[in-house]
Amino acid sequence: MAILLHGTTVDRANVILIRGPDPTFVEPGGGPPAENFSTYLETGPFLLGSPSEYARLKALAFPGEGGPAILAVDVPDDIID
Repeated sequence: MAILLHGTTVDRANVILIRGPDPTFVEPGGGPPAENFSTYLETGPFLLGSPSEYARLKALAFPGEGGPAILAVDVPDDIID
C-alpha cells in the first residue's frame, strides 16, 4: 500500500472528499481547467515543493478557503504497478 498526498485548501479538500477530483475545476478568477489531480508519494520526490508547502501557498493565494490542507490517499500496490 502506498500513500499519496495532495496539498490544497480546507474548502477544496472537503469538496474533493465528497465529489472526488474535478478535472474541470477552474481557479477563482479564471484560467484553464485543472485537467489533472496532482499527488506525490509521501516520501517524494517533490517536483513542485512538498504537499505541505504547496498547501500553504495555495492557502495564501486563496485566504477565504479555510487554510492549508493535505489529503492522503491509500493506493493498493496492484494499482500502482
